[in-house]
Amino acid sequence: MKVNFKRLLSCLLTALMVVSSFTFTAVAAEYPDISTVSNATITEINPNNPLDYKVGDDIVFKFQIKSGSTVVTAPKLSYSAATDDGKTLTGEVTPVDGIYTVTLAGGLDNPGFVIMTVNALNASGVSVASYTCGAGADVEQIKTTFDVPDDFDTFWADTLGTLVDAKIKFIHELDTLTVSGVTYDCYELEIYCSDDLNDMGDSNYVMA
Repeated sequence: MKVNFKRLLSCLLTALMVVSSFTFTAVAAEYPDISTVSNATITEINPNNPLDYKVGDDIVFKFQIKSGSTVVTAPKLSYSAATDDGKTLTGEVTPVDGIYTVTLAGGLDNPGFVIMTVNALNASGVSVASYTCGAGADVEQIKTTFDVPDDFDTFWADTLGTLVDAKIKFIHELDTLTVSGVTYDCYELEIYCSDDLNDMGDSNYVMA
């Protein structure tokens, strides 16, 4: 009886190993190579709030490449990171189950931000898609080098008035930020200026 039971258990384990092997092969094959699609974009998967890091924390970025709603993969994803504490980090990562993970070990040495740019590289090492994002550490401890205005509407009106034909082209509301007990609404702005300001074309903008 015991021998028969052991044989049955052995058969079951063998069957499970075979099924697992076929399952792994199917999952690995479901992501088309980036060279087989006409266009692709890189999307970010945030494992946590990118503004919740502390100084010294590992900062983790995760990315997928998609063509429409279909996940595709490239042989490598190159990255370049610039931090407010003066570090520049570059490298390449390969996908694991369709996801590229870039970890900045040790993160930032001081309160501030890191700007990350990634590029999906085809088999020839040519970039076919790019994406820029960022994260911050102890952002509530970042000190401004100027006095925070009491009236931001007046501040922006006066600021734009000093530029040539300047206008706010895009406004995106971000999360609120509380500093010293005061909560601020945060926005990302693209301010476009005319060629008279800097001869660099109509697409010039500064981020604020």
